[in-house]
Amino acid sequence: NMRRGDIFFFDADGVSFDHVALYLGNNLFLHDSPSSPTGGVGISNMYDLDSFWVDHANGTVRRIVG
Repeated sequence: NMRRGDIFFFDADGVSFDHVALYLGNNLFLHDSPSSPTGGVGISNMYDLDSFWVDHANGTVRRIVG
């Protein structure tokens, strides 16, 4: 039940909380992505790359309220 602006975390390579992203809505998220056209920050889809991101999302979501 993520909403736009929520941050969420990934576990990969056996390391907990090794990647963080900002949810943009419609299954898109902003994160550090060296494979992006900019070579840095990029936008990815949760279901791209054979669901790599879905498989590694650890279920931790935080809503930042200002």
